[in-house]
Amino acid sequence: NDQHQLYEDLFSGLKTLVERLQQKNLFDDTLIVVLSEMTRTPKMNADEGKDHWPSTSAILISGGLNGGKVIGGTDANNLEALPVRLSTGQVDSSQSTKINYDNFAAGVLHAAGIDTEQYMPGVEVLHGIVD
Repeated sequence: NDQHQLYEDLFSGLKTLVERLQQKNLFDDTLIVVLSEMTRTPKMNADEGKDHWPSTSAILISGGLNGGKVIGGTDANNLEALPVRLSTGQVDSSQSTKINYDNFAAGVLHAAGIDTEQYMPGVEVLHGIVD
């Protein structure tokens, strides 16, 4: 399957990048972000294809991150995005907020130590990436 090989190539390339950054003592000061601007539905449609889907996933890699965390989530039945508390990134059914691209982008800027108000005024930061 071509898609499987593409995944293998991506992860192999990421591993090489991380190793080289570590060798040059740059890994702790680098934030690698891997994401897609869109994704496909997790289930097949009536034509045995997949439609556009508003939810996606991302990988964040850095020596400066407290890794091994999952931020956000989906429900088990329809795989719809669940509401989160943007202050932590954790699923919280008492909230109505879902992670939007602008919240995520502001969270990445925040994780990189950039003042989000300067570039994304008024956008609520998705915390939990670094704090």
